[in-house]
Amino acid sequence: MRSPDDRIADVEWKMNAYLAYGGVLALDVVPIDRIVRAYSHAGLAVFARGERFACAEVPWLTFQVAEVFANL
Repeated sequence: MRSPDDRIADVEWKMNAYLAYGGVLALDVVPIDRIVRAYSHAGLAVFARGERFACAEVPWLTFQVAEVFANL
């Protein structure tokens, strides 16, 4: 979950570092915009409220994006 003072350049560096060190998926949850940014070796995908998150690299992980932000 991103903090309000996180800079996008720092977040992107961190997500790419996770992938470089063997991760297959890194999620950047952005509460202010109600989006989930998914970084994988296939590239960046952005999921918004009303959409269902799914990623080929981790097919068992699916969820409604709106549910992530339901209690905010």
